[in-house]
Amino acid sequence: MKLTTVKVLDVFQMNGYYYVKPENGSYEMIYRAAQGVYWDNDKYCLYFKGITTRENALRFITDAMKNEYGIALIFD
Repeated sequence: MKLTTVKVLDVFQMNGYYYVKPENGSYEMIYRAAQGVYWDNDKYCLYFKGITTRENALRFITDAMKNEYGIALIFD
């Protein structure tokens, strides 16, 4: 399966959770990937809802996007 790519504009931590801001798109259904990843409508960001390392949170978010939407996130 060929993946679509989406550039990540920002990665930040807020309230103990790691957030990823994609360049475009809206991913409200990401929770269906069942990996603890959710969409924040106010910030237009994906976030991992749990306490973990930055590395693990980004991996969970990346895997969820790949599995649910067929999208590869590109981090610069």
